[in-house]
Amino acid sequence: MDQSAVEAVFQRRHGGGDPLLPDQRVPVIGKVVHQRGAIDWRRFYVHRLFRLAPLYLCTIAAMVVIVALISGGKQSESAFVIFQEIVVWTTFTIFGQPEIDAIPTFALTSGVTWSLTFEWFFYCLLPVVAVAMRRRTSLTALGMSIVMLLVIGANLDDPRRLIGFAGAPVAVYAVQFDGVRRFARTRAASCLVILMLGLATVGFDYSYQRAPLLLLSAAFVLIACGSDILGLLTCRWALYLGRLGYGIYLLHGLLLFVLFTLIFPTASGWSSDAYWLVAVAATPVLIVAAALAFEWIETPGMAHGNAVERWLSMHAGRRRAATVARPHDGVRDAGLMRRLRGIRPDWDRGPT
Repeated sequence: MDQSAVEAVFQRRHGGGDPLLPDQRVPVIGKVVHQRGAIDWRRFYVHRLFRLAPLYLCTIAAMVVIVALISGGKQSESAFVIFQEIVVWTTFTIFGQPEIDAIPTFALTSGVTWSLTFEWFFYCLLPVVAVAMRRRTSLTALGMSIVMLLVIGANLDDPRRLIGFAGAPVAVYAVQFDGVRRFARTRAASCLVILMLGLATVGFDYSYQRAPLLLLSAAFVLIACGSDILGLLTCRWALYLGRLGYGIYLLHGLLLFVLFTLIFPTASGWSSDAYWLVAVAATPVLIVAAALAFEWIETPGMAHGNAVERWLSMHAGRRRAATVARPHDGVRDAGLMRRLRGIRPDWDRGPT
């Protein structure tokens, strides 16, 4: 399950954390479905950018530092090429996950950042969905979304992974039915969710096959409709982990790489049991790191996003006010010109 689904699961009943959803019980597409009137796309995308970018860019910066430590300060590529590779990484891997200074960087993030590309594809799709559902959408938002869809779509490494987002619109409509919500809150539904998640996890070699994706999507729909998995999702620690979901998602690869490459360079000769033991022991470290990242990076980032949105709204308001005032000024100027044209200069009046 990708990062966005993990956050939706853990934060289903939590009002804070990720500002993506006004109600964490349904996917973001519900905003488009149920919105009345025009949707403020600028506000949505500013919040999304400042929610995802700060910690992601810090993660990329940490990755560059680790690459420098591994290389020992000796460059295998020119500074310009290294700069280009870093810039590609800052695009949420939309344009790929290149090596940096000829050092494989895929392992530093555990290869999970690909889902951010699909997440941005999903966000860019929303204005198109809004138009299809006859919601008021500006031509600017629609045009920019189409351009970004073409850019991102041309760089998707495996478009079949888009199936993983199929549960979102299903959940939006399913949550509107009382019968579905009542069933989702039963113990039978919780057991069914556990069964489907277990089958998708251990029953298949590759989780992005059609069958496990369908199982994960069905489980997600029941969770969105109210299943708490026998109270598991209503525990205080589960709600807290929901706030840290993005940090856990981004930082666990860096932590594992540092452990098994820099701290324990002989780990390649370990048994699988030893690997698992160290990985489990590192879990508290990861949670602490994610908690610090949430308080020091993610929360300030969201606050800055709100400030930027307020500034943009104020600036747009001033422009609208100036545009509204301009016709009145024109009317006054036109009246003045008409009066001036009615006054003939003395030398043009002729003899009196």
